[in-house]
Amino acid sequence: MTYDVYDYFELIKLHKGKLLYFDKWDEDAIWINIAGTMLFSHDEDKRHSWVARCFLSSRSRRHQKKIDLDALSYNRACKSLGDDFSVLAMYMGGPERFINILFSKQLNTIESEANERFENGLMCASIFRYALSNLCSLGKAFEWYNDSHSSVRPYRIRSGSHVFNKIYPQYLPSIHFWSAYATFYDYGVEEKLSYEDGGALFCCKERKDQGLDDGLAGFIKLSIAYLMRGINSVPRRRGPKSPLLDPAKLFYILAPNLEFMHDPNRPS
Repeated sequence: MTYDVYDYFELIKLHKGKLLYFDKWDEDAIWINIAGTMLFSHDEDKRHSWVARCFLSSRSRRHQKKIDLDALSYNRACKSLGDDFSVLAMYMGGPERFINILFSKQLNTIESEANERFENGLMCASIFRYALSNLCSLGKAFEWYNDSHSSVRPYRIRSGSHVFNKIYPQYLPSIHFWSAYATFYDYGVEEKLSYEDGGALFCCKERKDQGLDDGLAGFIKLSIAYLMRGINSVPRRRGPKSPLLDPAKLFYILAPNLEFMHDPNRPS
């Protein structure tokens, strides 16, 4: 799967409304935001709540190790933790909105809901990847999915209308991320959408042995490849204006600190 990086950056210029922009964020923070987008593409408040809780939990454990060392490390860790809180608060619209998101009663069950959504995310990715590989409709891809999983237990048979009216639209804006995750999942990535250590999560010896990228950069590159292929793939018997993916409905990512997309004006 290959794509022209310049074409991707041109798409970003056209669809800034769904741009995930990470300026100087590290890999852990970038991954937490991508994972939150995958789980809650359809609900910004829930997405921000999940990201905030995971980010602060991850950062707190990281800084705790430094706090336990000595007084100087303690002071540095406290400053870093305050900086992290400030950056995250401003990213989400300011301190007041950040506190409301973090402590809203309506969002207290966000972690259990995220776990429940994981299965549906992988299902939608399977349907999309099959349609992409076979240039067939999503309906045909769903038939394949249902048939291939009919003997798996526990498995809930779903109707196509329910999937495409209620479930698939919720994951569509991030289906390229889910497809990339599902590809790594095939190689043995964790069976739960972990927010810990995005770089290590996607380390994959099998992909390296095949000359393919791994790590978080490899995951993002693969997601972009799925995006570019999806917007340029039209199922058989469909008109040229009906690709599998509509570029206006997708989330895009730009992280200048990752080497392969460090300069969007001069893609290599």
